Amino acid sequence: MTPEERKAALVLRRVKLVTIARELDVTPTLVSQVVRGKSISARVMERVAVAIHKPVEEVFPQQVA
Repeated sequence: MTPEERKAALVLRRVKLVTIARELDVTPTLVSQVVRGKSISARVMERVAVAIHKPVEEVFPQQVA
């Protein structure tokens, strides 16, 4: 998925980045950077994938080898 597709999928699921950040005890900035493909965090990538009901390999194909 592209960063734009990830953002759109989160909006469709009504999941806010700040909610993911609170759940994982990380900053909203980190979550945003991961969604945009600017940072890598396995925990955040997994949580985003779970939130949009897709495998992490599909959501972050460039980051997961």
